[in-house]
Amino acid sequence: MTSILMHKNKEVLSLKMNEEGKIESLGEIIDEAHIPEGAYNGGKLSLLSFMEWWKGRMIPTTRNESKNLWDKVNYEEFVNKTNLAGAFSLSDQYWLKIEGSNISEFDSFFHQDWSYDIGDILFGKDVDNPDFYNPDVTTEGNLKKRWILVDGREYLWKANDYSSEPYNEVIATEIMRRLNIDHVPYSLYTIDNEVGCVCRDFLNPNQDYVAAWKLLRSEKKPNHESWYQFYVRICKERGVNDIVERLDEQILVDYLTCNEDRHFNNFGLIRNAETLEYERAVPVFDTGSSFGFMDTALKMNGYPAKPFKKTQQDQIKLVSDFSPFKLENLEGMDEFIRKLMADYPDQKRVEQMIRLLNIKIKDAKVLAGKL
Repeated sequence: MTSILMHKNKEVLSLKMNEEGKIESLGEIIDEAHIPEGAYNGGKLSLLSFMEWWKGRMIPTTRNESKNLWDKVNYEEFVNKTNLAGAFSLSDQYWLKIEGSNISEFDSFFHQDWSYDIGDILFGKDVDNPDFYNPDVTTEGNLKKRWILVDGREYLWKANDYSSEPYNEVIATEIMRRLNIDHVPYSLYTIDNEVGCVCRDFLNPNQDYVAAWKLLRSEKKPNHESWYQFYVRICKERGVNDIVERLDEQILVDYLTCNEDRHFNNFGLIRNAETLEYERAVPVFDTGSSFGFMDTALKMNGYPAKPFKKTQQDQIKLVSDFSPFKLENLEGMDEFIRKLMADYPDQKRVEQMIRLLNIKIKDAKVLAGKL
């Protein structure tokens, strides 16, 4: 049967699917301008490159709690059922219009209810014949998470996979608030007695989130450019001229929090889904893998970095200008953390986190010439 890759209400690309929902071949390019960033690899579109992009916007097989789902359906069946349900997402405005389907118009998850079946399965509940019309099927990343509705708005809830991750997100939120850095705010939120954190979707129904890895697939990186230089150039070519300043903010936050997992999938650009104009860099988000999140006892230095350098000490050197950051505003973070984590079971770790942050703040002040 024939299906059409849609971008909101714009027809983009015809696809050939079998009855089970598997995409078997690409057909006619209907609107080349709306072919998604990331569907090309090195400037070439193929079934392989398209499927890499398509599956890259779904739950990965490596998701920590995904075994609960794979016990219900194997991965190929999961992808096929997601396709048949339209594969709508809260991260972009692409979907599938399928011949004979009752889903014939753009039907965004924004501001409306949806099935909680997949999220329930991922969190260990037994659900028979789950409904795949659900934003959890098109939510990337390895950490335990699900979409929920709070007061009619879309929030992503992240569980506590390692140590202090939800608290780390809230601490990073406060750091960025004090430094006046554009960010996605997180707050603690408990579901079924499990402490996690929530953040609201940073997009609206007219926007796509285009992760850095999708941008970097648009052409082959020249040997003379570093990944940092390559990414900056691509962003500027798309009209995001303040990308260096936005990366300065991201790199500084990752340095202060010792974030070990700033990979090419958790930063990027926001694009208007109708005009295709790139509006800005995404606000900084996903900073939970911080403060030695997998260490029993925290080290006071030596944490690795991503994505442009291997160490925090090397990556912080990419910051072009420290002058916009009022690091003195971080005074009093000790009290904030102690109050936030007053009920945390390992108060020794809390004090180690405070000590580590104070060391990083002092080091940043030295780099900024303020000490």
